[in-house]
Amino acid sequence: MNVPVVPLRDVLVPAPVVRAGERQLPILSMTMHHGLVNQDLKFKKRVASANTAQYKVVRGDQLVVGFPIDEGVLAFQKLHAEAIVSPAYDVWDVCRRETVDERYLERFLRSPVALAYYKAKLQGTTARRRTLPDQVFLSLGVRLPLIGEQRRIADILDRADALRSKRRDTLTGLGELSHSIFHHMFGQYLQRPAVTTDSAQEPLPQGWRRAKLSAVARLATGHTPSRRKPEYWGGGIPWLSLTDIRRADGTVIKATGESVTQDGIDNSSSVVLPEGTVCFSRTASVGFVTVMGMSMATSQDFVNWVCGPELTPRYLMACFIASREPLRAISAGSTHRTIYFPTVERFHVVVPPLELQREFAACMEVIDKMKAQYQSHLKKLDELFASLQHRAFHCGL
Repeated sequence: MNVPVVPLRDVLVPAPVVRAGERQLPILSMTMHHGLVNQDLKFKKRVASANTAQYKVVRGDQLVVGFPIDEGVLAFQKLHAEAIVSPAYDVWDVCRRETVDERYLERFLRSPVALAYYKAKLQGTTARRRTLPDQVFLSLGVRLPLIGEQRRIADILDRADALRSKRRDTLTGLGELSHSIFHHMFGQYLQRPAVTTDSAQEPLPQGWRRAKLSAVARLATGHTPSRRKPEYWGGGIPWLSLTDIRRADGTVIKATGESVTQDGIDNSSSVVLPEGTVCFSRTASVGFVTVMGMSMATSQDFVNWVCGPELTPRYLMACFIASREPLRAISAGSTHRTIYFPTVERFHVVVPPLELQREFAACMEVIDKMKAQYQSHLKKLDELFASLQHRAFHCGL
């Protein structure tokens, strides 16, 4: 069956700009996975300008396009009869409602084929500030079957995507459960951050103490082998990078994107750290933390702690997570924030009884297994969803 492909300009037209003025309307923000959401639900507080007079009014049947568009940050407004969005967003009207299903159109505009088109056509030099001119956006061809078929396709994709959302929500919930268990077991005794540069001794239960971190764990730093020496890279020693630690934040990392050779280690003053080392990012992504699931090497961007007999790695990692914001607050620098080593050497930590730390670690191992299971399910659902999208927008489901 031949299905017409029409340019987007036959489907969408720019909506007349309506400013909020003095009207008090719900404020919406754009998200990658959930489209438009009430701003207070996304940020837990108002982040819009105090003066929203220039914000754009968007009706419940209009399309809102954010930026960067190649990340699929666009959605139809379905939450309110009227709401307001950032003046930086574009608002569009559907001009052929009798032939276009909004859910189908939104799915198409966020599909891989559309995202590839946006990415190829973006203009500008600054990565996340590149723009897509309206006329280029409107030149995108959209496969437009009969309205009934569009609704059927949208129903299938909605159901598949709902399963993915449930898996993501479960993974988020497991992360929150980890934090709750930590605070239940230790938080009532941590009147100060779990990791701090303050050596003051607040009252602690019997068997607990506050210690200088260097007294209960060994501080180790890394160095980066020369990138000009290809023989230093691609060896058998996993190399932990800032990208890896962002991905593994709060979990045990067992795979990295790069590796180095023993020659690279020997000629860079770097060291291979043992399994169980706690790695804390002190630059760029300050506060991201992971536990090595195998022997690895790192750059000087990390503060690495090899736990002594009084500390378990999972407890120390949780301490860093619980203290993330206070530690970020003591980082220095205006453009690139950094925690310098003289500050690191003043770190103190609350040390509970080892049995309690081991009990916490056992709970985290159970959660880790559940996370791995749900991540595997999510990966398969992502693959299924990608296959359905390809069929829907290339040859039909």
